[in-house]
Amino acid sequence: MANPAVWAVGLIIVVTLALISIVSTYDRGINAIVRQPGVSAASAPAYLTPMAVSTNASTFAWLQDALTRLRQDDRVAEAIRLQIAETRAAGPVQRLPTIAPAVAAQAAADAPLAIGAFGARASRAPAGAGTLAAAARGSSVDMGAFGKDLTRELVGKCASADKMIIVSFVNAHYMDFARNWVRHLVSAGNPHFLVGALDDEAYKQLRAANVPSFDMAASLTTRDFGWGSKVFKQAQQKKIAMFLSVLEYGYDVLLSDIDVFYLRDPFVFFRTVPEADLLVSSDLLTNTVTDDGPETQNGIGATLNVGIIFMRPTNATKALTREWNDMCSRNLDFWEQAAFNQLVRRRGVARGAGGAAVEAAAPDRARGQYGDRVVPMYHSAVPTAVLPVSQFCSGHTGFVQHMPERLGKEPYAVHATFQFAGTNGKRHRMREWLVWEDEPAYYDPPGGLLAVDVEPPAELLHPGGRPPSTVAHHFDLVNWQLSRIRSGLVLAELTGRVLVMPKLWCGFDRWWAPHTGRIPGSNMPLPIQCPLDHVFNIEQGLRPDLIRAFSFLRHPRVPQTVLASQHNLTLPADLSAPTVTAALKDPAAVHAKVLRIADTPPDVYQRTLTAEQQNAFAKRAFNYLGIWCCIRPPARGKPGHIWYDLFWDIIPHTDRWRQTWSDAWVPRPSK
Repeated sequence: MANPAVWAVGLIIVVTLALISIVSTYDRGINAIVRQPGVSAASAPAYLTPMAVSTNASTFAWLQDALTRLRQDDRVAEAIRLQIAETRAAGPVQRLPTIAPAVAAQAAADAPLAIGAFGARASRAPAGAGTLAAAARGSSVDMGAFGKDLTRELVGKCASADKMIIVSFVNAHYMDFARNWVRHLVSAGNPHFLVGALDDEAYKQLRAANVPSFDMAASLTTRDFGWGSKVFKQAQQKKIAMFLSVLEYGYDVLLSDIDVFYLRDPFVFFRTVPEADLLVSSDLLTNTVTDDGPETQNGIGATLNVGIIFMRPTNATKALTREWNDMCSRNLDFWEQAAFNQLVRRRGVARGAGGAAVEAAAPDRARGQYGDRVVPMYHSAVPTAVLPVSQFCSGHTGFVQHMPERLGKEPYAVHATFQFAGTNGKRHRMREWLVWEDEPAYYDPPGGLLAVDVEPPAELLHPGGRPPSTVAHHFDLVNWQLSRIRSGLVLAELTGRVLVMPKLWCGFDRWWAPHTGRIPGSNMPLPIQCPLDHVFNIEQGLRPDLIRAFSFLRHPRVPQTVLASQHNLTLPADLSAPTVTAALKDPAAVHAKVLRIADTPPDVYQRTLTAEQQNAFAKRAFNYLGIWCCIRPPARGKPGHIWYDLFWDIIPHTDRWRQTWSDAWVPRPSK
């Protein structure tokens, strides 16, 4: 009989390896982001650097730290759930008696609001009726002539004359994204697309709107399946199988996620790089080119993002996609993007369906001007180029770096990645940059709108005349704005209006790991005009229906009756409940559809609400803000992220974690 000590040692090793596997899976996505060109191992956070599995003391220390992070995330999630319950139990702030805003003849000048390069283009596009059917009117395909399945005939009917087609997929939860996706493609002059339905409800809606579509026979949930969940991975496997089918029909295929929007016809770009059989977007954070071609070969080392991936139907690309499909269908624990990045970098000999060696593309094919940027990948059999990050933007190069605007580029597409508030965050970013359409009622809320003047002073934007360089600089800038946004939220509740959020400026970027102001691998000037989800928790806290994006009044669908009914109000210097009430009850203020608060004071909450009103507002507002991430954890097992505090300037006060601040607020991780 075996020695019990040997069995015990063996059991410990097995359990340890299993735990390492679990935690490695948890960190895999961040590890991929860290692997950017120009990011040395030394600059990457220590706990994110690749680790060789061993049984020495450092391995167990790493494992202990990683498990502590997992437990910390669980505690944060539980605390958020409890606060959401408290928020729902808290009553609304008592509102002042108002009458419904009426149409007024007064016209006020609409102060210009900065919008990005792609927002400027979108704002010139004609507004549709806001329905999926209206978005799809540019398609000439009569879907009544086709059955439910994806067929060669359906693909042929929808493809361009040179056999190019775009495919995506959607479930019922994301139908508004499908509407946005279709609308932008049609507006860009490309009706050559197909949308796969992951559930029956999505299929019914797509067909009812005559969107070129088919049933993927997936029978998945109609709800948000959540990034990384089992259903998420099942959906990703279905999309690869769909992609493979169209390739095998003999068509050039662009596989696109539904949270991408297109401002130009992407086929135009693909035709400029005929040497490449694979063109794919990237999580590269610094452009390697300033012209209109693909990134240079230096860009190939970054994580390739399969949210935008184009292939020509060669034996090698089909072999790659077939192996990708097999890998993900056999094991749903694979993240399809990580699997693709692993496969495409393989060396050796590529094998086709019958096991025969696959040769690279013929050397006599058409050549373009960017052939030197094409790299042989996947056993050197697939000529590959990386799409330019200034024109096929990630959520970071587009929404955060504003790279197209800085480089004077007109992007083809932007993918809503690198954000922190789920589907609400994606929608709000698109709303900020005027590339999202809502239903008509959204643009004329019955209670009216309230806009606040929040322009940070130059000393906070550039302390000492230089860019922000410390965590304290970042929080000084953001907190100054938060006090005034808090006033806007209070005034909006008191008047029953929807708050038009101001532009938000951040001294530092936000990431998922420690950094010193910029994500490693990025290079952008500080401070940044940051998306709202960098600071506000609009996924679980601040309800999207209570706010509008900073650019809202520039959206082409805002009615002229709203724009023509504006009133500028300066609150009295002696702020109190009676003086503010009198100002808000002024007939011009009451009747205006847009009430603008000039020089918004920071202390409306303290000086105009009763103790009971303050308490009710605070219970809700505790959950309005998110975190900034992060400094290096001060000690093992401690968090490195810092929670924003909407009441940072009120002494004393108790924050969301029941910590009482009796002195001046300072940025530090929660205990």
